[in-house]
Amino acid sequence: MDTNRRNFLIQSGTTLGVFGLGYLLWDAKAPSGNGGTDPATPGDAGRPPAPKRPPGEMLGAAIRRMRDENKFGVVVRIPDDAQSRHMAGHTLVNHLNERGPECDELFAETVFVCLESEAIQKELLGANPSHSLYLFNPDGKVVASVPFDFATQGQEFVKVARAMVHGEGDARLRRRADSILADCDPAVAQALARLESPEDTSAVLGQASTLAPLLVHERLQAPAGPRRAALAELIGRYVAGAAANGPGPRLPFGIELAAGGGGCGDSCREQLPRDFSFACGMGRVGPGTRSFVRYLRS
Repeated sequence: MDTNRRNFLIQSGTTLGVFGLGYLLWDAKAPSGNGGTDPATPGDAGRPPAPKRPPGEMLGAAIRRMRDENKFGVVVRIPDDAQSRHMAGHTLVNHLNERGPECDELFAETVFVCLESEAIQKELLGANPSHSLYLFNPDGKVVASVPFDFATQGQEFVKVARAMVHGEGDARLRRRADSILADCDPAVAQALARLESPEDTSAVLGQASTLAPLLVHERLQAPAGPRRAALAELIGRYVAGAAANGPGPRLPFGIELAAGGGGCGDSCREQLPRDFSFACGMGRVGPGTRSFVRYLRS
């Protein structure tokens, strides 16, 4: 990490944080457009946003978590087709089972929620009906979205979702990181700047749920070496320590998992025909492996 960045981390609690300027840096709270900073979806220019009903139980719970943890949300559209609707759930769970730095970071820095098309169109402001992945802010406004075919692109899920979350050139991630840093506790900011001792790691890990986008940005900016490795390990420990049976980095809102299994089929109640399993090539069976069971409804 360069000297300027380190100094900013060390000083953050006594400058920007004191004046509460973090909210000015978080484009999730920007009031305009489809999230405040990204251009509108082609064809939407000049079109007033359609009024939306208040978020349902599932989306409402996800938004509360987003506000508590300084995170964006990612909505996954459950496929409408009865033959392929299970694929979104299996894709998410297969990647959660696989882990790895990029996967850990994606689920650590965002709040995932799976919703049916009807709920998306009624509750999410600015949702393109032809897209399948939506990045949204705590106001329920879509910031960015992309089409995604779970049947053919499953193994590209983490790459595609990370690109959407981080923005071009990681600009959106940088703004999020600066926003969080501006409001960070001075002692924690200093520990993150050093990250040289078990005490530093413990101080940062204790606040990891609210620092995750900042930690991801710091890892991506750090040159290869001890600091980059330490940040990857820290994020991995945060994810591994999260509850396995409650929404969070290891369980998106809106899906039910079961212990064991792997591959497509297993105990899935969404797949037709039911009680059917085959080797899809994506599943990774090992200790702690879980399988997709069904989507939950609000």
